Amino acid sequence: MAMLSKFLIQCQAAKKQLYYIDVEVHKLAHGAVSWEKPEFGWVKRNVDAVVFASQERIELGCVIHNSDGRFFAARCVGRFGTFSAREAEALGIREALSWLKEYQLPCVIVEMDCLQVFQALTGVFYGPNGFGLIIEDCRELALAI
Repeated sequence: MAMLSKFLIQCQAAKKQLYYIDVEVHKLAHGAVSWEKPEFGWVKRNVDAVVFASQERIELGCVIHNSDGRFFAARCVGRFGTFSAREAEALGIREALSWLKEYQLPCVIVEMDCLQVFQALTGVFYGPNGFGLIIEDCRELALAI
């Protein structure tokens, strides 16, 4: 988990649970979840992905808001290939981390909606498959930021 010490990763699960994960603090809050602007000095990056299985492609989207809740930047990237939803979400996180490396922003919240990716990033996970390799790339990028 030390590799994610610069990041506060939020994951909104389908059951309306919000998990805040920090290296030092773990807390779980239940209830309706809505987007909130980041605290002063921080930016928030929201990441999502969509799979178009019949067209064998995915779209990845990232949006950054500043601590006033105002739009800062966005990026959308398409990829051809056959991917599962969790692979697409993990690729979205990898794209977001690559972009963060370019921007060199020190205080960033990365928010996602895929519990499987969240758990793989924050827990002990190893998988020699495509998903596992993407998670490993994400971890390496997090260390490099």
